[in-house]
Amino acid sequence: MDKWRAGWVVGLLCLLLLWGCNTTPALKIYDQAKALGLSNSVVLGTHFSHVIFFHRMNFIHASDSVHIYIEGDGKPFIGTTRVAADPTPGNPLALRLMSRDNRPSVYIGRPCYFGFATTPPCSPKYWTTHRYAPEVIDSMEAAIRGFLGAHRSKHLVFIGYSGGAPLAMLLAPHFHQTKAVVTIGGDIDTTAWTDHHRYTPLSGSINPAHAQPLNRRIFQLHLAGEKDKVVPPEIIQPEAQRQTGGNVTVYDNFNHVCCWERVWPDILHRYGFSYIQGGR
Repeated sequence: MDKWRAGWVVGLLCLLLLWGCNTTPALKIYDQAKALGLSNSVVLGTHFSHVIFFHRMNFIHASDSVHIYIEGDGKPFIGTTRVAADPTPGNPLALRLMSRDNRPSVYIGRPCYFGFATTPPCSPKYWTTHRYAPEVIDSMEAAIRGFLGAHRSKHLVFIGYSGGAPLAMLLAPHFHQTKAVVTIGGDIDTTAWTDHHRYTPLSGSINPAHAQPLNRRIFQLHLAGEKDKVVPPEIIQPEAQRQTGGNVTVYDNFNHVCCWERVWPDILHRYGFSYIQGGR
């Protein structure tokens, strides 16, 4: 059995039979996804199983662009020091943003989230110090390629919210089809972020700020909230300026969560990604 088909089998076992998975936080996500009209599947990456939510899948094969959404860090800790048993987010903002996107879209789950926290090789390091480790990037890349399968999208747009932003930045250069990266409240310099909050350094992770800037052909839009205390604009701006063509827009009176859902369709329409259809 090939690894992609095996991943779907694992997904059926976890999602339908609920055996062998830490499902309590995950079930809430599946309920939310169902209410939003989203479908889901499970695909194996190189190291981990990845839950994938999607909509408008029937249009993906007729479209030359696909938007790929990546969620934030969820709940790595309970309080300030106790590591969570399951990092699955209770407030999956990126999932809801995707549901408001009228383009073909895929939400790629991070390793060990959505019910897989106790599935080998998962361990707490993958939602704490190693949350952006090379093996995480490799596995997410493989899962995306496996899910899209034979469909050769001409254009991919990576959209990362909060802790999903570093992953979007790190995954983007792995795909020659990448035309844009959009981050929302993203800690795109993870060292600056941990220093700012006096958090434990992410010792096993790759910091996008220590990687080569993205190719200038990749359009970058970094959105920040003026009142965001989780990832303040002053953390985002220096790294965005280091990037070639890293555009920063700060929204007055927005914080880390409010009010991105309300304006998301307008943001998508305003920027339009019209350069994609124009073949830039």
